[in-house]
Amino acid sequence: MSGWPEGEKFQEMPFHYNIQPLLNMQNWMRFRVYLSILTILRARTEIEKGFSKVEKTPQESGLVESNDIVTKPKGQW
Repeated sequence: MSGWPEGEKFQEMPFHYNIQPLLNMQNWMRFRVYLSILTILRARTEIEKGFSKVEKTPQESGLVESNDIVTKPKGQW
């Protein structure tokens, strides 16, 4: 699974919709590591074309806290 979701469901409205429980998103936002939308989207589960959800925690996604939320790690988006 790449960083960006594959294709979009509605070509005339090219958006990808991702849902995420609020408590899960708060967990991601408290996690002390550099985050980008692509970092979070890598943890997604595709529902169908154009729709996905994030239920994994940063820890379940293999991330380790670095206490540096500003510096992008080499090789990361």
